[in-house]
Amino acid sequence: MNNQNKIKESLTLAKAADAQGHSASAFEFFQRVIALNPGKDSAIYRAVLNLLEIGRISDAEHFLNKIKRNAAPKPWLIECALGRLRLAQFKPTEAEEHFRNALKLGTNSTAPAIYLADCLLRQEKFDEANGILLDALKAEGDLDEVYLNLGVVKRATGDYEAARNYFLKALEIAPDFPGAKRALADVELWLGFLKNSGAQ
Repeated sequence: MNNQNKIKESLTLAKAADAQGHSASAFEFFQRVIALNPGKDSAIYRAVLNLLEIGRISDAEHFLNKIKRNAAPKPWLIECALGRLRLAQFKPTEAEEHFRNALKLGTNSTAPAIYLADCLLRQEKFDEANGILLDALKAEGDLDEVYLNLGVVKRATGDYEAARNYFLKALEIAPDFPGAKRALADVELWLGFLKNSGAQ
């Protein structure tokens, strides 16, 4: 089997493992691709994300440093990866800076806004997270994720009615969204108790 076929085969296996959430296997397959083609930034990027998933933070940073950032086709993706890396290293203020850069570079995508809002939420900056997500409703991408995260912000601040409405909107877009189903069940449990006990 020639080099190009080996790369193609490894890439196919890597993407399949990645899609199924098999992060360790996906990383190993992406690593094979990188060994065969060290300049394949997309494989390095996916390897980094899978390393973060399995908790190999220092290895993720090592791989991320291999990417030629000035030549990356989507620099905002690199900023998102750096933000996720900094969050994994318990450096939320540095992560926030990377996510803000990603948002500036990739304003037509919902992904940077979702990451930035999550980072702000972890720092209890609820109003700012809410504003970022409301703006993201005008962008392209996973609006179900945006609605889920709006609901998460409202749930965190105790506004369970608003949270429920956002979770329902997420489920209108993606009816089988497990995170939205769990979150909706959570707020409905409390709202149901309030209604049945007459405590509203």
